[in-house]
Amino acid sequence: MSEIAWFGGWVIAIVIVYASALRLLGWCWAAPGRWQRALRLTLVGTFILAMTAFANVALVRHDRQIDLTSVHRYTPNAQALAVIDSLDRPVALTYFYRGDDPAGVRAQRIVEGFGRRNPLLAVTTSDPDTDPTLARTSGVKLYNAALLEADGRRIVVQGTDEREIALGVQRIIGLNTLRVCFMTGHDEYPSDNETFHTHVEALGGGAHDHDHGAHAVVETTAHGIGRLRRSLEALGHGVRDISPAIDGEIDAACRVLIDAGPRTAYSDIEVTALRDYLARGGAALLMYDLGFPLAPGHARLLQRFGIKPAAAIVVDDVQHYAGDEEMVAALSYPPHPVTRNVSFAFFPGVRPLELGAPEQGIERTAIVTSSTNARIVPLAADPAQDHDHDHDHDHDHNQDHDHDRSAPLDSPRGNAVLAAAVTGRLAPDATPFRLVLIGDSDFASNSFYPYMSNSRLALSIVRWLSGEESSAAIDARVDVVESIELSRTQQRWVFVLLVLVLPGLIAVLGGAIGWRRR
Repeated sequence: MSEIAWFGGWVIAIVIVYASALRLLGWCWAAPGRWQRALRLTLVGTFILAMTAFANVALVRHDRQIDLTSVHRYTPNAQALAVIDSLDRPVALTYFYRGDDPAGVRAQRIVEGFGRRNPLLAVTTSDPDTDPTLARTSGVKLYNAALLEADGRRIVVQGTDEREIALGVQRIIGLNTLRVCFMTGHDEYPSDNETFHTHVEALGGGAHDHDHGAHAVVETTAHGIGRLRRSLEALGHGVRDISPAIDGEIDAACRVLIDAGPRTAYSDIEVTALRDYLARGGAALLMYDLGFPLAPGHARLLQRFGIKPAAAIVVDDVQHYAGDEEMVAALSYPPHPVTRNVSFAFFPGVRPLELGAPEQGIERTAIVTSSTNARIVPLAADPAQDHDHDHDHDHDHNQDHDHDRSAPLDSPRGNAVLAAAVTGRLAPDATPFRLVLIGDSDFASNSFYPYMSNSRLALSIVRWLSGEESSAAIDARVDVVESIELSRTQQRWVFVLLVLVLPGLIAVLGGAIGWRRR
């Protein structure tokens, strides 16, 4: 709004200048002599030129672009602008665009706007076809590529997406260098697997069989969580796998530890390694599905945090994703930095978390809850105790499971806690730690990570765990086929409006017009 106000001030200033000029011309020509007339004309002309130059300089320094295209083609991404605005050290950006590529020309205009927005960002743009010298001396042989230089370091970001360029700016100044470690050794989702399909087995034993009386688990084929890893790497984070069972400890260089969907219990060595890691001020994202058994020591550690993963499953027949009531959707969230910019995340086959009183010095907060329409369906037996999970399913998913169907179907409705955040100290003299526990890992798996707000939630959790929630946030780009996904309630409203209300309105109007013509 301030830029628009400056533009309005410029218009008013120009109008005043030229209105005054018309009046002053009469004063100039009314001078008694030739020299007096020339002097007055010179003074008035100088004043007009000076005021015009001042008004234009003020306008340029407060430039505002008004994008009238329907898709806001020339409006830069808000997150990218926040990164540029937060820049506090000099960075040189040279963008080599292809002049006959509309996307490249758009990126050229946007990066030039970046340079006007923050004087610490020195921007140069060049078309290598018309000015090959600069590209040759810079060593860049790509079209639509940004060369970033700062503190003697150089990186090249190829692309026309301003978000990728903003991420490059963050990388070159070293804002995104934290190390994320994926825990292995318990049949977790592999972080180097980017296969995009995950099979979710429902309670009845077959794929999406909604018989809720069995002690079922979420089962997945051998796919992974590589899309999350790729997003973290695109944001400039160092990522690697670790195995505490072999190492005997969790590396202190791991700023954030992620355990995505473990299937076998932690050993005592691993429980001790996790406890010591948190006592040193570590941060962990733990995603525990129904099939994960808690060793006694592990359960006691979580009890210190006031959290217990329940042997149950959350079902919501009102607020869910893609018509599947086991894909519980969260549309509103308790106040917390993690969920500040999250709107619609969903969790396939999520287990609820039972919250108790944490020990002194530790704070525990629910950050994701279901709607009040959800039901917590307790399982007849803990699947972690008697279910032998196998990733190698046949393609027809015809697994033979002997399910006990004695679990009640009329469970009371209410909010279920799906994720909780924990902060505090494990000892009075220990370093504060951060932890997020979620009763589901599928929301961040390759199949579901790009959809709705799942990727934003996962990345927001990592940002909060690493203590970067106050810096400018930007999402990594995830390639996915564009689609519109609606909840069951939204589908019902679309059906009512398009199938009932709209045709009914047309019928009523047609009947009224026909009756009037008669």
